Amino acid sequence: MNFETLISAIEAEIGSFSLSELKKARENLTNRYRVEEQRASITARQETWMQTAVERISYLVTRMPATYKALEHLLQQIPATPIHSVLDLGAGPGTGTWAASAVFPSLIQATLIEQDADLIEIGQRLAKHSAFPKAEWKQGCLSTFIPLPHDLVIASYVLGELKDISEVVKKSWDAAQQFLILVEPGSQKGFATILQARQQVLDLGGYLVGPCPHAGACPMPPGDWCHFSKRVERTRLHRQCKEGSLGYEDEKFSYAIFSKQPYPLSQARILEHPQKRSGHVHLRVCTSKGIQKAIISKRHKDLYKQAQDAKWGDTLKVV
Repeated sequence: MNFETLISAIEAEIGSFSLSELKKARENLTNRYRVEEQRASITARQETWMQTAVERISYLVTRMPATYKALEHLLQQIPATPIHSVLDLGAGPGTGTWAASAVFPSLIQATLIEQDADLIEIGQRLAKHSAFPKAEWKQGCLSTFIPLPHDLVIASYVLGELKDISEVVKKSWDAAQQFLILVEPGSQKGFATILQARQQVLDLGGYLVGPCPHAGACPMPPGDWCHFSKRVERTRLHRQCKEGSLGYEDEKFSYAIFSKQPYPLSQARILEHPQKRSGHVHLRVCTSKGIQKAIISKRHKDLYKQAQDAKWGDTLKVV
């Protein structure tokens, strides 16, 4: 499966909805998510975030491509090992499973848990456009799911919608036979959610794969937050719905990947866009010694070559 196939599948779902209807639906969803009172009410009542058919289609057009690309990028950080099964929690229209299928050719079985029955129907239709793995869709809340074992467990953009994440995090970790990946929006709130889950999984005996180069306390100072970005090309309809002039958008996210067995960690993770100057590169990196600012010059030779090619979110072998 690839990105172009997903876009084609999404466009096939638009049907008779007009551009103005899709734009209005996107605005409604955005406001519902951003207004704290509405967020709290939906979370407390365990309601679905999308309330109409056009809101669901608007979500496909304006959000699914970006979350797919972010997940595809992050799943590539998982150490090379066969992944045969995936548990996709808060699956929505199946975004996590689409990404996992693109990254892991060995994937043959998926279980997708989603509260919104209409999103499940949409996800099942989308899957018909691709070589989707054998899939079992289950309607239900994450607080009640049974943690059956899967090689990979994905919980993306869903923990922040829960009143209490601890039970779901534990169940997710119990279900993960090899890896667990948690992804949230790249905001202060999203990072706080990831940070809480990070400590819980480490306390349960998990090992970090990324982004952290250590399993110690997070050194991020108050008021700052660890997040990363993936650039995503916009379709013409995407630009129109979001009234954007650029042909791309940057999907920002916070995340953590855990494993059941230890793997070598990177020595440093780049926390911001590198500032590349004549003959040297300025970096802000997270290391086992904390967050550091480094200036890499030509005299550092191999390290300078790394830094010249490095991007925000990349790892460095030596600092």
